[in-house]
Amino acid sequence: MVIMKPALLRLMAVLGLLAPAALCAVPKPDIITRSEWGALEARPYREQTPARFTIHHSAVHFTKERDAATHIKNIQTWGMGEARNWTDIPYHFIIDPNGKIFEGRNLLVEGESNTDYDTSGHVQINLLGNFEEQEPTAEQLRAAVALMAWLSRQHGIPTDTIKTHRDFASTLCPGKNLYRLVENGFFQKEAAKLTRPAK
Repeated sequence: MVIMKPALLRLMAVLGLLAPAALCAVPKPDIITRSEWGALEARPYREQTPARFTIHHSAVHFTKERDAATHIKNIQTWGMGEARNWTDIPYHFIIDPNGKIFEGRNLLVEGESNTDYDTSGHVQINLLGNFEEQEPTAEQLRAAVALMAWLSRQHGIPTDTIKTHRDFASTLCPGKNLYRLVENGFFQKEAAKLTRPAK
């Protein structure tokens, strides 16, 4: 079976060359909005076209019992302050150990980083935890796969672009226990399964 790129599938459907069912609808996962977690208003920054996925960790030990919304708000407040002077929280999405997905900065705006690499086109996804020491939870992994599959279908981002922060900069992020799941192709394969067109 020939697997076509998401953007080509959408174009063919618009032109009437493909039945809508063949687009393999990928459901939108539940996402906690910025207003729901109390985000500050973002400042203007460079626009981007999403083209690849980049996975990060927070490098802070995190458990299911902790208040993720408060932690995310603190990251944003700290990052937009004198410490970093970022324009917003640096990530586009954040996933807590319970598998809850939080909306970060606008997907059409470049992310920011405290390391030196070009973030243009990167969809920055942060999993809360220190994965040099912890293992990501099953809920986090399922949520990350579902999110990237949905974004792949919505924006035509190939699932084989899934990489990590350390693939672009000198850093341990996202930690060895999360990195190996990108290195061995787990995320790419699982996300691709959800985006395959119907037979």
